[in-house]
Amino acid sequence: MYGGQMKDIKFKVAVLVIVLLVVALLYLTVLGPQIQGYLIKTQVNAYESAIKDVINRVEQQGYVVLRNEESQIVLVPAQIPEEQLPEQQTQPEMQE
Repeated sequence: MYGGQMKDIKFKVAVLVIVLLVVALLYLTVLGPQIQGYLIKTQVNAYESAIKDVINRVEQQGYVVLRNEESQIVLVPAQIPEEQLPEQQTQPEMQE
């Protein structure tokens, strides 16, 4: 009598473990990367939006003050002649 119930319990536990493993596998292969991609995309959009907002405020007000607890930076528009612009540095290639 108890032997049959024990087999039922073991079977239910085994099925539960298999279901949990399938759900974990689905998350790791399908849902996880999609969620991560969405989060990164949202962060990039927020970053770009913040930069555009700061540039717009500088253009409208003539300056913007960025502060934190220790320091502040004042951003003002500037027209720099091209010959005075620093050359763009390229990233060194990694050697294997």
